[in-house]
Amino acid sequence: MPTLTALLEWVQREGINAVWIVMVGFALKYLFEQKWSKFLIFLLAAGATAFVVNNPRVVSQAFEAVSNLFFR
Repeated sequence: MPTLTALLEWVQREGINAVWIVMVGFALKYLFEQKWSKFLIFLLAAGATAFVVNNPRVVSQAFEAVSNLFFR
């Protein structure tokens, strides 16, 4: 039976590359415009996004644990 493992690994690898490219671009934009609050908020959001893309199993397990707290 075919699986989607190879596809998921490719999406994960390319997704994090895309996140890094966008993160560096916007960070430089905000840095040159000297919009410090946007710069810091964007770095935090991009870091969280990069974590989710790199660790989908950890994030899904965390959501499962939180849902078990509320619905069991």
